[in-house]
Amino acid sequence: GLPMVQALAKFIRTGYGPFVQDARYIEQYMQLQSNRKRSSFGGKEKNDKNMPHIAPTVEESGELSSILNDVNTYRETMVNKFIMGEEPLDDFGAYVETLKGMGIERAIEINQDALDRYHER
Repeated sequence: GLPMVQALAKFIRTGYGPFVQDARYIEQYMQLQSNRKRSSFGGKEKNDKNMPHIAPTVEESGELSSILNDVNTYRETMVNKFIMGEEPLDDFGAYVETLKGMGIERAIEINQDALDRYHER
């Protein structure tokens, strides 16, 4: 009568360290047949959608680091608060406005400029 993860944890060590295991093991967590069909087991993975390596200029890097240090700290804190119910989701708009006030739109602009330079090569 236990969920699978709890039942397994009673009898075996799950999720510890690097080890080789049968790919079918993870399929046991997928309750819907449609999820099992969509899983990418069997070496069919593709890396054709990777984001290209983009590089901001030296000046942009300093500005981007300054913005993202604050933004990432705030984002991580708020995401946890939203998940734990400490912050109501009704306040999400205020969260977005705070990110804008911290310069997130400038960070997006810097990354877009770097991507545009990449495509111009």
